[in-house]
Amino acid sequence: MKLPSSDWKFLLLTAFVVLLLGVQTVSDAVGEEDNAFDLAARQAESERAPASLPEFMPRPSGASFRDALLELDWSCPKSPATEVRIKGGQLRLHGKSCAEGFSAERLSITNETNGFTASVFDKGRHEYETDLIQLREGANKIRLQYMNSSGKTVEKILTVNAVSAI
Repeated sequence: MKLPSSDWKFLLLTAFVVLLLGVQTVSDAVGEEDNAFDLAARQAESERAPASLPEFMPRPSGASFRDALLELDWSCPKSPATEVRIKGGQLRLHGKSCAEGFSAERLSITNETNGFTASVFDKGRHEYETDLIQLREGANKIRLQYMNSSGKTVEKILTVNAVSAI
């Protein structure tokens, strides 16, 4: 039985396509060629850094974020300092409140010098902590506002003098 020439052409074309796909599959399986996704992922890992840290004040080698932690108790008999000096471009606040019914959700902390508003986290037992508050070099006016349970707003101003860490 003899096949028509159109059938031979179809069979040869199909064999050729299957051969090309097979060669590509074997090449991908054993080759070490980088695909675009892997290359982009490796580049992203090598260039990763916190996006919100300011460039003007690099941290000294060996310094940790614990170095930028300031204890600031709120509404306690011993009034907190109103002016502090910090090395570096960021600060975290941690403290407690002696006020009855204290809730960290009603505490607002803003660096009025650069407009940065900190996230305030409730640590339990009348304690709070902020994320890193970005500072500008020089004097930074930090406004702490708390609305007590009776609806009255209590406000304190903290001046933070940020100096270069190097």
